Amino acid sequence: MLLLLFLVLPQLSAAAALCHPEDSAALTAFKHSFSNPNPFPTWDPIFDCCDWYGVTCNDTTSRVIGLDIAPYQALAGTIPSSLANLTHLQNLRLHKIPNLVGPIPPSLAEISQLRYLVISWTNISGPVPHFLAHLKNLAYLDLSFNRLSGSIPPSLATLPFLFAVDLSRNQLTGPIPQTFGHFPKTAGFPAIVLSERVTPGAPIRLVIFIYM
Repeated sequence: MLLLLFLVLPQLSAAAALCHPEDSAALTAFKHSFSNPNPFPTWDPIFDCCDWYGVTCNDTTSRVIGLDIAPYQALAGTIPSSLANLTHLQNLRLHKIPNLVGPIPPSLAEISQLRYLVISWTNISGPVPHFLAHLKNLAYLDLSFNRLSGSIPPSLATLPFLFAVDLSRNQLTGPIPQTFGHFPKTAGFPAIVLSERVTPGAPIRLVIFIYM
């Protein structure tokens, strides 16, 4: 009976370990990239990473498909490039993290399956990246309430499935790209929300465009 128990226990342990090792390593690198000594106490290797705070895994493949960190006052640092190692990520939400600073890293463009990208109510800065147009599966983009500056990349309008864009409450300048009037038909009826100053000398409170 004792021998049988030893044979069964490893099988039970293997069945309980759902998280893919590559995803676990990527999340651990994400955690260690911040200046906080232990920003996510529940992200402990003794637990399966599919059970970690803010993490969602696919029920069939056990790959990480969602990361939702919100709100998190204590988290401090820049958006780490290690997120690109979550190759199956579909939903990314970093919301109300006031000590999140720096630009949006180019590595995010490598997450080819990303569909929902929300980085809002932070202190990230720099331009709205043109490389976001490489995310061909992107359907929802929310970069509101940050410190982004510069112009709006016309290439965002080339995304075939994008149905909503929120760039409100930033420091954007320049004209609204003409391409925003010609979204692909596959995008349905895109909703675009802009606010503050989108044209030099012409501040506006809120503009919502629905293109057919």
